[in-house]
Amino acid sequence: MVDGVIYKSGSGIPKSNPCELCWCEGTVVICGHYDCAHNMLDNIPDYCGLFYIPGQCCPIIDCDCVVDGIINGEDYPIEDPCQSCTCVGTEKVCIDKPC
Repeated sequence: MVDGVIYKSGSGIPKSNPCELCWCEGTVVICGHYDCAHNMLDNIPDYCGLFYIPGQCCPIIDCDCVVDGIINGEDYPIEDPCQSCTCVGTEKVCIDKPC
């Protein structure tokens, strides 16, 4: 029993800190800390950012589309006057223009 609530053995116990994991083992409450592997986040490119979502322990990595130095939403300089290319999401998207 935790805070007046009875939990079955092996059941998770909700915590206000999303990085803390607790569960029942018989009559004992065992807690641990979730590891987000922050050392893996040390070398993310400059065009990426870390974003924390409420209720989640670990951040997500969000990277803009960067191909040949062009960032998401920017147009690519191309030599073909009959095409227009833009960085959309994570890829280069080209469409034909009337010539």
